[in-house]
Amino acid sequence: MDKDEINNLIDRFLSGAISNRDKEKLDNWYASFEVLDDYTDGMRKEEQSEMRDKILIAIQSKVATEEVKPKRRVFIKAVSAAAFVLIGVLFSFYYFGTATVKYQTGKGEVIYLQLPDGSNVSLNGNSQIEYKLDWFGDFPRIVGLKGEAFFEIAHTESNEKFLVNHGNGMVVEVHGTAFNLNSRGSKQQITLKSGSINLLWDVDMIGGSESFMMKPGQMAQFDNKEHQYKVYSPENLVKYYSWTNGKLLLDQTRLEDILSIIRDSHGVEVVLADRLSATKTASGSLPVSNDSRELTENIAALFDLEIENDGKQVRFK
Repeated sequence: MDKDEINNLIDRFLSGAISNRDKEKLDNWYASFEVLDDYTDGMRKEEQSEMRDKILIAIQSKVATEEVKPKRRVFIKAVSAAAFVLIGVLFSFYYFGTATVKYQTGKGEVIYLQLPDGSNVSLNGNSQIEYKLDWFGDFPRIVGLKGEAFFEIAHTESNEKFLVNHGNGMVVEVHGTAFNLNSRGSKQQITLKSGSINLLWDVDMIGGSESFMMKPGQMAQFDNKEHQYKVYSPENLVKYYSWTNGKLLLDQTRLEDILSIIRDSHGVEVVLADRLSATKTASGSLPVSNDSRELTENIAALFDLEIENDGKQVRFK
């Protein structure tokens, strides 16, 4: 289809006057969008803005009154910024903000994502991130995380809030920031590299301050079960997000702490035959492979231990 026909179909869709046959044509065009030339490449900025505003107005007028089940199709392929804006707005309009994008990494797998607002995310192994496609207009940017991720948040012209794990005891409100968040089970740990973060707590849970503004170099830990939190400045902040560079930085790090890290990210459960080995420490740089066998071998060599693997359980002795 040429652009005039696409525009005509979009106009009829937005007005609610589209036929089932034309709706199917529009769906087929949308489904093949990722293999077509970028739709907005030949459009002037004024045309792109007009298209965006037209769709956004329709979203805002219907979002409060209509609910449509989301499709499961999710785009992964990177496209040009202008095309991505159009795709995101169209998708949001189709499903009125109910569609949810989810990324799940495998054990030991690390992936790199760009969110609709241009923010970059490194997602660690055995982790999941999700967000709804309603990031336009006055909507806040809300992300849910289970696992670990490093965020580099983009600043937007309209200063929309960026919130992580809203409704999970401790909410991370971000202000143009680079930070690492580890959120597994009831515990959350956030490490602030740059920028600023406002931590919002459920006052009923902690019986204390409602919020705390973090500064670069600080770390905050929160336990939903124990209803406890603390904020402090660790000596070696970089080691908490060194995994983004494919390694673990060790600074008198205990073996049991290293095994806890790889259990979370790689799903590897290592049993120590001698509990005294748990308190052994090491310093330096440990390469992090997505191959769990190679990783455990490197750790065993680092601590001068032998590996026993019966196919069901890995033991260090």
